[in-house]
Amino acid sequence: MRGWNTAMLVVLFFLRPFLCGAEALTPKQELEHSLTSPDVVEDLKTPNGPSFKILPDGNWQLLGQGSAGYDTSDADEAREAEISAAATAKSNLITFLQQQIDTDEVVTEIFNKTKRTSTMTPAKTVVTEKSKAMADGKASMVDTQKSIEATPAAQGVSIESIKSRAKWMRTSASQVVSGLLTLETRKIPRAGGVGGDVTVVVGVSSKSMALAKSIKLQMDKPLPQDGSGPGGGRGQGENKGDVRRTTSDF
Repeated sequence: MRGWNTAMLVVLFFLRPFLCGAEALTPKQELEHSLTSPDVVEDLKTPNGPSFKILPDGNWQLLGQGSAGYDTSDADEAREAEISAAATAKSNLITFLQQQIDTDEVVTEIFNKTKRTSTMTPAKTVVTEKSKAMADGKASMVDTQKSIEATPAAQGVSIESIKSRAKWMRTSASQVVSGLLTLETRKIPRAGGVGGDVTVVVGVSSKSMALAKSIKLQMDKPLPQDGSGPGGGRGQGENKGDVRRTTSDF
C-alpha cells in the first residue's frame, strides 16, 4: 500500500502543471514582463523614463530608469556606475511622484493609456466548480461567474479614481520608492572597449508592496517560547561559517 501511495504522489507531482494550470507570476515577474509592453517601452524612451499604468484588474505598476557612465575598464568603476544609475532611477521616480503624477496632464494620460490597454483585454467566462457540477447534474443552482470586457468604466477606473490614487501616491512617495525592485541592468561598452554606460530599470507595483507588507508582518510575529520556532533549541552541529543568498525578491 505504501508503494502505491508513493507512486500516486509521483504521478500527481508530474501532472500538477496540467491539473492546476500555469503557476501565477510573482509581482516582480509581472513587472519584468511589462518591460516588453509597447506603452512601457515608449515611456522609457524619455530622458527620465517614468512609466505609470493602471492594469485592467485595478492594480498599478510604476517603472523608471536611470543611467550613468564609467570611463575605464575597471570593474569597480563599472559597479559604481551601476549604483549611481539605480540612485538616479529612484530620484527620477521621486520627482515624478512628488511633482507630476497628480497633474491634470499626467492623470489624463494615465486614463487614456488604461483605456487603450483595457480594450485589448477580451472578455472571458470563469466557470466555478459548482457550475461544473451542475452541468454534470450534481448541483441544483448556478454559480457561474462572468467577467465583462475590461474597460475602465467596467473596472471602476475613472478620471476621479485615478486622481485619488495619484494623490495618495504623491503623499506616500517615500513609502512607494522604498519598495523599488531592480528589474534590469544594461551595461553597454563604448567603442574601443574602454568605458561605457549603465542603465538600471527599477519598478514597484501595488502587488509587490502588498507582498512586502505581508512578509514584514510575518517576520514581526514573536517566536514561540517552546523552542519550536526558527532558532529554537540547541543545535549539535559544527560551528561553520556560512553564506546564503536568496533568489526570491517577490
